[in-house]
Amino acid sequence: MKKLNVLGLMSASVAAFSFGMVVNAQDVSTGDNDLSTCLNNSSNDTCKLTANVNVSSQIEVTHDVTIDLNGHTITSNDSNASDYVLVFDKAGGKFTITDSAGTSGKIENTNGRGVKVEQGTLTMEKVTITSKDRTVQVNPQNSGEKAEFVLESGKVESTNTAAKSRTIFLWGDNTNAGSAKATINGGEVVAPIGTKDSVAINVGNAGAAGTELVVNGGTITGYNGVRVYGDGTTDANTKFTMNGGTINAVGSGVITSHDNSEIYLYGGTITAADATGQAQVGGDAVAVNHDKKGKLVIGKEDGTGPTITGETGVAIKKGDITIQGGSVTANGDYRENPTKNDNGTEDTGAAISITTTDTEGATVNITGGKLTSENGNAYYEGVASDRTGVTSQVTETISGGEFTSAEGKPAVVATNSKFITGGTFSSNVTTYTAANLSQSQSGVVGKVSDVNVTDSKNGTVTSNKENAAEGEDVTLTIKPADGYVLDKLVVTDSEGNEIEVVDGVFVMPGSDVTVKATFVAEEEAPETLDAGHIYVGLALIALGTMAISVRKLRNN
Repeated sequence: MKKLNVLGLMSASVAAFSFGMVVNAQDVSTGDNDLSTCLNNSSNDTCKLTANVNVSSQIEVTHDVTIDLNGHTITSNDSNASDYVLVFDKAGGKFTITDSAGTSGKIENTNGRGVKVEQGTLTMEKVTITSKDRTVQVNPQNSGEKAEFVLESGKVESTNTAAKSRTIFLWGDNTNAGSAKATINGGEVVAPIGTKDSVAINVGNAGAAGTELVVNGGTITGYNGVRVYGDGTTDANTKFTMNGGTINAVGSGVITSHDNSEIYLYGGTITAADATGQAQVGGDAVAVNHDKKGKLVIGKEDGTGPTITGETGVAIKKGDITIQGGSVTANGDYRENPTKNDNGTEDTGAAISITTTDTEGATVNITGGKLTSENGNAYYEGVASDRTGVTSQVTETISGGEFTSAEGKPAVVATNSKFITGGTFSSNVTTYTAANLSQSQSGVVGKVSDVNVTDSKNGTVTSNKENAAEGEDVTLTIKPADGYVLDKLVVTDSEGNEIEVVDGVFVMPGSDVTVKATFVAEEEAPETLDAGHIYVGLALIALGTMAISVRKLRNN
């Protein structure tokens, strides 16, 4: 005879009373016929659906459990738009939503919200969750506790096209760093592209920082991709790190709201581009829009980094900005005199666009990366023509990187001068270089020195550059006269130190160099051993070895 689990039945009764549950399908591994019963029975570690389930009120999950949709769908009929289908609430809890049958399992709420994590970690794979708004909300309810969502695969999508929606919403404890966290390792996060201000992932909110987003893979799509809020305490700022994955947007790929956030873009792809059905607002599609105080780092110290593309690449108004690697490309229209849009942006068509609007300004430090504008400037810094009473408040330093503008357009346009100490530029930027520096013919800025080639007899050596900046490659072409060959090629710096030459190429030091070559007649050059010489040499070596062996025998 089958034993009844009295505790489980009591839990089920309480759940049914509390939530008004209606379940019109069969659950699973335990043999119970009620999803709420299974999820509220602490002895169950897995609840596996064997049919579709309809629920009329949100279900709270308070113990470690795996929900296996098994190819089926959980649909909410809840009329309360602020309710969720499932709420996960256990300190340190481990929750999983998966599909052992493949990838067809779904959780749907067309009127309200999807799932909420109040405590513990929820991992999702192989399933689809859709709702009108807040498809996944990570929102710790108790101070000091943490809540986390991990997306391994599957799809999370919001569908509200009547107003802004937030597909994943991180709402943290303002004083507890990382209290609300999401990690995207794969899968898709989707928000409507036709609704202004909709965002695929909302990291924090006004007065709700202490949140963290890590993107390692997957695809994020929406009118805005990732919106980052600050306003946390010093130890609990909002933090966003991107190591891989893809962000596609028609407004901004990454955008800041409120101050004091930290953004680290180390890898992946961020693209902002016009699309059919997008909301009609002013301003180009901006790949990264940083208009608040806070920290933004693009690329790593080794020069690697993300691929960033937008009509304007990186738009900056405030903050502490460091660009170390990766590539930023702008493909929007060129604006020689940018003007203010209704939404507060300025269209420049520049890879790096800095348009400060108040006295706080920005600090910008560029040490590497490839910065390209297809139609305008690689680097633009200034004030929109219709912003009255505003002066540029930018502290800027460029010590490296490749800056390429459209043909006929300046690579750099700025209100400051003498802030460039290195880098490669497609146009003359001597107006902006430090007093002790200049620009070489190839566009490299640095300490430029001469390449002195001495006259050589019986041959010539020519350099592809009359002068070069420190660190620049210089190529030598060697042409012996008829009947002669190169004997020696020596390159020395101003102190007589010899510089390595590899295949006719050397790296320019921080001083003038001297190139000397000597040629000799072919008959005077060292001969190459032919086969006969080689055989004779081997025979002599063999005889010598035999003689040594004989001596050893006699001595013994």
